[in-house]
Amino acid sequence: DCGDERLFYSRLCSKAENGEVRVFDFAGLFSQEEKEELEEEALRLREELKAEFIVLTVDETRGHTAQEMADEYYFSHGYEKSFDEDGAVV
Repeated sequence: DCGDERLFYSRLCSKAENGEVRVFDFAGLFSQEEKEELEEEALRLREELKAEFIVLTVDETRGHTAQEMADEYYFSHGYEKSFDEDGAVV
């Protein structure tokens, strides 16, 4: 739920509404071309391995660990529903 106050970054929520996006570069680390390449690779891995692959960059974790951020983003946006929770956030 995008209104859930547990979200560490409320701005992350609106970006995942599509459900097909796999690259969330909130820290601005990648060029558009790099994001497109990462999207293609994430979709290829998804099909090949039957698991979700999400790329997430943030500029601040607000005291949370990378694992906490990854788990919150993955589960709060429903990515676990596709393949019985199989997947990775990198």
